[in-house]
Amino acid sequence: MVYNAGIPPEFFDFIIVDECHRSIYELWSQVLLYFDSFLIGLTATPAGKTIGFFNQNLVMQYGHDEAVTDGVNVDFDVYRIRTRVTEQGATIEAGDTGVYVEKRHKLTRAERLELLQQDLTYTANQLDRDIVSESQIRTVLQQFRDKVLPDAFPRAKPTVRQARLLAKLYRIPFAAFYLTEPPAYRIRVPKDYRRLAGTMGREVSSAILTDVQDARERRAVVLELFEASRATVPAFEESVSLSDDPEEVGTALRSTLGVSLQEQVSWLVLLRYVFLKRAILPSTR
Repeated sequence: MVYNAGIPPEFFDFIIVDECHRSIYELWSQVLLYFDSFLIGLTATPAGKTIGFFNQNLVMQYGHDEAVTDGVNVDFDVYRIRTRVTEQGATIEAGDTGVYVEKRHKLTRAERLELLQQDLTYTANQLDRDIVSESQIRTVLQQFRDKVLPDAFPRAKPTVRQARLLAKLYRIPFAAFYLTEPPAYRIRVPKDYRRLAGTMGREVSSAILTDVQDARERRAVVLELFEASRATVPAFEESVSLSDDPEEVGTALRSTLGVSLQEQVSWLVLLRYVFLKRAILPSTR
């Protein structure tokens, strides 16, 4: 064995030896003994000689409590978040006319809407296996955010990557995390938003503000699709007044957008599903 100034014995902090039950002998043994470093052997079939080579130092016998005492691992506390759904299950009520629910194929993961015509009751054991309750997941995450994290890390701050994910999740500007106080953030209506005469000073309802936000997000998606396909965004030059007949206005808009009455009715079915979902899911917490 010859000393190599380019790769001195202290060159590596540790060396991982795969299939160490057969790769620590003969020539490779000289290579391993040359370096003054920790050796970590990986094998599924350890032999007696292999265990002897590593001085019977088996990682699988190194428990968590011992690692915490040595300062290798960090201890933990169990914070159990219980909800009514996780303890008792819940029932999705179909009502008199039924309700649309999302169904996902187990193999293809394809999602589709299915009309639920009778109540669906599921147990706590079926949760997150056969049934996914978005409101229950949201409740757990909110509790984790508002209670667990402040108690466990009272001075902790999110990383830049975590802050970007949180900004996307809560639909707020990323720069808001750099403010000294939480911003009084609200959705603003468009500058050309039309109101009836005498209503200029009234507050806009939260339902309208939510619709404005959804419309902006859909517009951004459509513009991105037009840009990706290198197509020209069509101009919309229609105008109406309060004196126009609503039926005629609807017919003119459908003609301009190239949408039939049947297509518009199908959209209403999906919107009804969305509104029912928003109303029902919070009751399953």
